[in-house]
Amino acid sequence: MTLPKHLYHYTSQKGILGILESNKLWMTNILYLNDSSEFTYTLELVRSKLKKLKEQKQNIGILTPNDVKYEQVERVLDGFFNDKRTESYVFSLSNSKKKDDDLNQWRGYCPREGGFCIEFDSGRLFSIIEKMNKMSKGKYEISECIYHHKDEPIESVESLIRKITEADFYKELVEISSYIKDNSFEDEKEYRIIYQGVPNEINFRGGISMIIPYIELPHIQFSPVDDVLPITTKEKNDRWIYYGKTMSGDFYYNNSSIVNVSPQISKVWFKIKLSKLEKDNTLQQFRKFGQSMDYWEKLDNQIMLYELDCVNKTGKTLKLVYYDIKGKTLLNHDYSDPTTDQIIPGSMNDILLNKVCPNK
Repeated sequence: MTLPKHLYHYTSQKGILGILESNKLWMTNILYLNDSSEFTYTLELVRSKLKKLKEQKQNIGILTPNDVKYEQVERVLDGFFNDKRTESYVFSLSNSKKKDDDLNQWRGYCPREGGFCIEFDSGRLFSIIEKMNKMSKGKYEISECIYHHKDEPIESVESLIRKITEADFYKELVEISSYIKDNSFEDEKEYRIIYQGVPNEINFRGGISMIIPYIELPHIQFSPVDDVLPITTKEKNDRWIYYGKTMSGDFYYNNSSIVNVSPQISKVWFKIKLSKLEKDNTLQQFRKFGQSMDYWEKLDNQIMLYELDCVNKTGKTLKLVYYDIKGKTLLNHDYSDPTTDQIIPGSMNDILLNKVCPNK
């Protein structure tokens, strides 16, 4: 695989200070990312493929020793997370060439008060990884994420299925699960530094609602200041335009975030300045599902990355972020398998469609 010359990482002020002061990158356990279903996405692809193959053989009356193996693999997948073989840690990077203008990256991975984009030399990162592989029990690598489109085969999954009876099947399953994602995240152009194996030392940091395990990738050295690009929402011309009100609150869309993926598909960030009623309902729902409510007493607004099908008049939420009144992130959630909903005429989403879609 040929790496691009530079890769970029978007982070907060706290994040950039931690990296610069320690000369280390924190690689997060993949099961503790904002959306832990990223890892299970590939497991479900493999499970579905195995089920179809087994049903095909049963329908034509052909039974082989592999059919028993299918059942064994299905049972293992059900309890996969209890196995040490699921140890996988990642550090996310982007190949977005528009690092100065990619509002979606700033909005998704930096706090509202401002953030930083770190430019990494890919060759230097690769050298660090080679060095670490000589010292580590596990394996480090840089991988480009594969974005799966529904019903389209992925070669790495097809190849894995053919190895179902081999000893390395589970090891390879964990490896490919670390870089296969749903195509709704394709705009991120993500690369990942991935560690596979049981690490020598695991560290822990506080998250919004849980303690998050991570490992450190050392030997990160920075050149002069042009490696780091600071930004603020003001500098990004972050324009929120009011377009309506409901019992949920006041609705705004970000005019500078609109991306026309095709003549049919558009993406946009929109915000709801939550009403007291909606704040109370939101807190009640989170409590119902056991979500920790620490720091939520100052809940103020939510923003969503929304994808519109301008022809079929449907929409789906790709990302959801909750903020408090000071702009602190309370929850940041990616939808790996977003639900497509029909847009109701006259609704707020219908108004948004007419403002965002081209030729409307």
